[in-house]
Amino acid sequence: MELSETTWKWLVLGTIAVVFFVYRWIARSAERRRRSWVDSLATAFGATAEHAPDATSRFYVKVGDRRAEIAQGWRCRTADRRYVRGYRLIIAVPLRNVSDIYNLTFRRRNGQRNVESLTVRNSGYHPRDGWLTAALRDAIFDFYDSASELAPLNLEAGALVYATNRRVDGPALRDLVQHQLNVAKSIERTL
Repeated sequence: MELSETTWKWLVLGTIAVVFFVYRWIARSAERRRRSWVDSLATAFGATAEHAPDATSRFYVKVGDRRAEIAQGWRCRTADRRYVRGYRLIIAVPLRNVSDIYNLTFRRRNGQRNVESLTVRNSGYHPRDGWLTAALRDAIFDFYDSASELAPLNLEAGALVYATNRRVDGPALRDLVQHQLNVAKSIERTL
């Protein structure tokens, strides 16, 4: 049995329509899951997440006397022009009395707590000699001990920013934010 040309056209158009609707359904359910996860993180801090139509979400938290912004969305690059594509959970802590001319990237290479395990890349104004103190190094190592990923910790545009693609739960995020705030306080004392 041979199908007519009109039947073939309708079969192709019907297949395209079904694929389109299945794709839309999958995308919407993924967006609902992403928003639900961000809402659960915000609830862990007693905050409410704001969801934008461009698949980004954010909320603000207060830990002690400090405020931090937590966002989840697409990130294509960092301030020092290194490309990082994909959805990221981004934690930004504004720094007090630290100029936005500094652009530093901290990266821990392994699980050890020695000077050789920490690399610092400077892409901006050079800090004064001796700014990387033992207390700051310890705060950075403590931060990475609580982090689920050894992603870079960036000082960019007057804020300390950490972006990860790992999913975390509320208590783990609270711990991570507290350690990031400790790093921010150490940076504020040395820069």
